[in-house]
Amino acid sequence: MSSKKPSKAATGPSAATSLPSTPSASAGYLPYAMLFLFALLLYGNTVTHGYALDDSIVITDNQYTKLGVAGLGKIFTTDAFEGFFGTKKDLVQGGRYRPLSMATFAIEWSLSKKNPGLSHVGNVLLYGLLGLLLFAFLRQLFPEKDPAKWWLGVPFLVTMLFMAHPIHTEVVANIKGRDELMAMLFLVGAMYASFRYVDTKAIFWLPIAGLAFFLGLLSKETPLPFVAILPLSLWFFRRSAPTATQLLAAAPVLAATGVYLAIRFSVVGFGGGSDSQQGSEILNDPFIAATASDRAATVMLTWGMYLVKLLVPIQLSHDYYFNQIPITSWGNPMVIGSLSLNLGLIGLGIYLALKRNAIGYGILFYFISFSITSNLLISIGTTMGERFVFVPSLGFLIAVVMLMRLLFKRIDLEEAKPILYVIAGIALLFALKTVTRNAVWKDNYTLFTTDAATSPNSAKVQTAAGGVTIERAEAKGTGPLEKTKLLNDAIQHLERAVAIYPEHGNAWLLMGNAQHKLDNYPGSLASYEKAMHFRPLLWDAYKNAAITARKIKRYDLAAGYYKLEIERKPTLPPGVAVGAELWYDYGSNFEEWGIKADSAIWAYSKAIEIDAKMAKAYGQIGRVYGMQLNNLDQAIAWGEKAVAIDPKLDWVYENIGIATAMKGNPQGALAVFQRGLVVSPNSAKLHKNIGITYQSLGDPTSAEQSFAKARQLDPNLR
Repeated sequence: MSSKKPSKAATGPSAATSLPSTPSASAGYLPYAMLFLFALLLYGNTVTHGYALDDSIVITDNQYTKLGVAGLGKIFTTDAFEGFFGTKKDLVQGGRYRPLSMATFAIEWSLSKKNPGLSHVGNVLLYGLLGLLLFAFLRQLFPEKDPAKWWLGVPFLVTMLFMAHPIHTEVVANIKGRDELMAMLFLVGAMYASFRYVDTKAIFWLPIAGLAFFLGLLSKETPLPFVAILPLSLWFFRRSAPTATQLLAAAPVLAATGVYLAIRFSVVGFGGGSDSQQGSEILNDPFIAATASDRAATVMLTWGMYLVKLLVPIQLSHDYYFNQIPITSWGNPMVIGSLSLNLGLIGLGIYLALKRNAIGYGILFYFISFSITSNLLISIGTTMGERFVFVPSLGFLIAVVMLMRLLFKRIDLEEAKPILYVIAGIALLFALKTVTRNAVWKDNYTLFTTDAATSPNSAKVQTAAGGVTIERAEAKGTGPLEKTKLLNDAIQHLERAVAIYPEHGNAWLLMGNAQHKLDNYPGSLASYEKAMHFRPLLWDAYKNAAITARKIKRYDLAAGYYKLEIERKPTLPPGVAVGAELWYDYGSNFEEWGIKADSAIWAYSKAIEIDAKMAKAYGQIGRVYGMQLNNLDQAIAWGEKAVAIDPKLDWVYENIGIATAMKGNPQGALAVFQRGLVVSPNSAKLHKNIGITYQSLGDPTSAEQSFAKARQLDPNLR
């Protein structure tokens, strides 16, 4: 043990004024190697994961991303949602312009389509690089007294806790979280470069700082509050530097912000979220029915919840939508407690920062960086989310580590070992939680069904769990018993969803689907009716209800559902209601009904008006003429129109041939059937009809050969 008198914790002026002397050269590369390896160990188990959650929006269902490199132009000149929706939508306040992070997805798609492993590897490597840069930057703020014992210093302790913190799993384990990763990587790089300029006066650091900050903004909006945090940091940690030097160090960041905002507003405008407000529901805007007072109270409640999760990250979830965090009021004691805690921390942060105490700096770093995602100034479209404290958590951990040093009341390196043991123990617990939480992000099924338990009152996650469970039940290789169990599990999730939010049309739709697959047709129709009632523009509800009604031969009900869908859908193209497929289905329902031949022909004709090349519609009209109206000439004429458009429709040749035979022309029928075999040689029905025709022509040998071929192709054919 050292015989020197212990000094006070490094939270006062000395901690803010001492400058680093090349600590990396003194300590070597070992801490950097350890931190990078730590990142690989923490998140290495994600590289075999698939796509999950919002990956569909930015990757798998984004038309611009799937163009690969060819889509970069669109990515840099449109709102981030446009590639997913196919049109510009002002869904969230301020819009979403994140072209750089999305560009990396497009490049990866060009290198290897549908390869989530490549993207997961990219996230892990970026997280490792962030750890290295964060450690280097923190060494500028908190230089070690003895860089050779870096493991006892604030930079290493804070970086280790930051990298291990389980609340970061949403950012790293979810591919879409790369926008947060890149934004923080570049903003930390900008901060590092700005400090290097102040310390070395080397002018080349200034353009590096500006460029890094600009790239961070192009990745996500997260760096914007650092327009205030950088000057605060320079004032706090480099107060001996001339004011002009500090201002010059911050100038590139300000300039980069101005350029970014000009580009952003020219591309996405001010994005008032108008589309989400028109016909919106509580699942798109959690505060839609809340008063301004209740909204503020609920937001303040979440501020307290964020602090709890940062301190004790045990119960994690990707979803806190309605009604996991109910709208509350200022009469809630927890709201008052959160308000008191947060105001107290802000006041303490200002007081301690003025006293040059680094605890205060950490607190102010947390609140300023949190401002953009706190729901206070800008609506983020949800109640809360763990990814929103990815950057703020750094300030939180700086304050925690500095507070722990103060509590230990010792800073000599030999005396500091206890804090290392405590923080290492916390980091180990964090790491274990991170690794286990990573497993939840394997795929949508694992994520949604797990978080349905941790966020049981979220209608959104319960609906998502029901949807993916239905998909799992329908997956190839699922046995009948397992399928039944999965479908019942799905219904349980969906019943929970509609109990939370009875007007959730999509949950009712999915429940109808699950009930249909369990052959519960009355229950299925009842669920579809609910979906139609609450969401009159939910087209799949009408379509699936019609399919279910036809299943139980209620063709009258099915016709009603088709009619409602046709009446409520927009005109495509102008003047013609809905699409050709819907009219085709409408016609096939009339045809199956058996008493509505004219209506069937009318509906099929409507389909042809929209799509003149819909060969199957021509074929079905011919079928109706032949089988229901006994108009053989029209049956043949419409059938020939069909095969002229699509020669591969074997069933149409069958219809034409039968009609030709019924007109007393077996040789002509044989020729039609043989034409069909040219394009469809493995059609058992054509071979069978050829056999029948040969029988009528008095050629039993050829007939038997054709029958044998038909039985070979389809043993069940009679």
